[in-house]
Parts: sequence; structure tokens; C-alpha cells
Amino acid sequence: MAVNLADRTGIIIDPPQLTMPGFGLRSVVQFPLGVDPHWQNTEQGVQWREDGQATSQSTTGVLLTSEHIVDTIWGQAKPVTVQVVRDVSTIPNADDARRVVGQYLNQSADNALELALWTGKDSDGNDLELSLAQADVLTDTPMDFDEGVGVLEQWLSQHYNGVGVIHAPRRTAAVMGRFNVVSTSSGAKVTQLGTKVAFGIGYPGSQPGTLATEDTLLADPVWLAITPAVMMLQGDDLIVPDVPHSIQWEHNRVVMAAQRQYLVAWEGPSAMLPVTLQEGLA
Repeated sequence: MAVNLADRTGIIIDPPQLTMPGFGLRSVVQFPLGVDPHWQNTEQGVQWREDGQATSQSTTGVLLTSEHIVDTIWGQAKPVTVQVVRDVSTIPNADDARRVVGQYLNQSADNALELALWTGKDSDGNDLELSLAQADVLTDTPMDFDEGVGVLEQWLSQHYNGVGVIHAPRRTAAVMGRFNVVSTSSGAKVTQLGTKVAFGIGYPGSQPGTLATEDTLLADPVWLAITPAVMMLQGDDLIVPDVPHSIQWEHNRVVMAAQRQYLVAWEGPSAMLPVTLQEGLA
């Protein structure tokens, strides 16, 4: 028997299944096992301020307090909180609303983390303790992209004994793949020497440590950076509880916020240089 949808209201139909973009930062990071759970601030949650904006329950905004800093040989890394706010007024079921907001958080995390690492600042403009913005500039003169990859790998081999990670804007992937600079191995992009490559959604291509503009997305040259092996720790989801706590009364709507804390770190020096894509586009 056919169902006339026009006779029914409040039907929740999931959108087409979302396939997350591949080969970004999380495709190359290591997730350590057996980590002390106290690295994340368990007292931190999400609450509404008087002005109706969601905020973290932390004395330092989106960053953890100093006693939760993770030390590495070359610096200190602070966990960064990625937070999203979503209007769920049209979703009648609280469990479904939380699921939707949680999915939205997962979809937003890659771009937020990669942009923070590239610019050296979190979403509130606070400086990160460890980021690509602190990488050594090997040269200001643009190199051919294949030569630039080789120079970065040669430099890292002189300063680090292991396999590193090249951080590249997403638009460089097509050119690098066309000229066999990178290939796919075990679900990750790698160079001829096995260096992992992260084609980040949030890597704009401007010099790391600078904010991107609309012109940056089309600019040539673009910047690449290289680091030692990268580790990531993920905290638990923290979502605003059920109604009435998630209602913004002054706007007469139901809004939920979700957040998760991430820590991205590496031990060793990092470097960057500009490359031109004109050789590959010719």
C-alpha cells in the first residue's frame, strides 16, 4: 500500500549519506593507545551565556588550563576545542537532535583543526603553542612542486630519523598525483619515499602563520610544510543537555551546541617553503 506523504507531518528523512573528504590530516595521524585520560579537562562543558551565545565552561575560553599542557621535546601543545552550534527546532526528538549535532561536529572538525594548525591560531584568535606557523622558512623563492617536496624530505631526514608528514593545500593533490609525486598506500597519500601527505581542507596555501583571503585560494605559488610524525588525541563529545537547557528563550528556538577537544602534536622541528604549480598546469 502506497503512503501519501502529504497526509503525514513531522517525518524525519535523513539526507543522503555524507562521505567525509579523504586524505586530510586525520588520514595521516597516529592515535596513541593507553593515554592518561586526564589530558582533557573533564570539568569543561557547554553552557549558554547571557547574550545567547554558547561558550565553554573554562577559565581560558577554548583552551585548557596550563596544568593540562602536554609537553613535547620541541614545545608545548595545548588541546583545542572545536565547537559547533546548530538550530534543531525542526527536529522533534531530542535523541535525533543530539545525533544530528554530533554528526555536524564531526563534519566540521577537520577544517577547524587544519586551519588552526596552519594559521597558528584557534577560532578565538588565541595563539597555539605548537603549529605550522612556527616552522622554519627554508626559502622565499618558489620552487617547482616536485623539487620542493624533495627539498622538504631531504631537510627532514637531516633533522628527524623517522617518516614525516607533508602538509599541503587540497588543490595541489591533482597536480601531484598527475606527475606521480604522490600515490596511495594503506589509505593514505604518500610520496615516493613514503612520506605521508595530508591534503587539508583547512590548509589554504598562504604562508603558514598568515590568514588566507579569497585570492589565496587561486594564488600561485602555494606553501607546503613538513613535520615529524603527527599524533592526535580526541576527547569525548560534550553536548548541551535536553530541553529546557538547550532552549534559547529570547529567540524562541531550540539550539544545541556540541564540542570536542583535540590535541595535535609532534616531536621535532618543522619547515616550510613555497612551490609553484605552473609546471604541472602547463
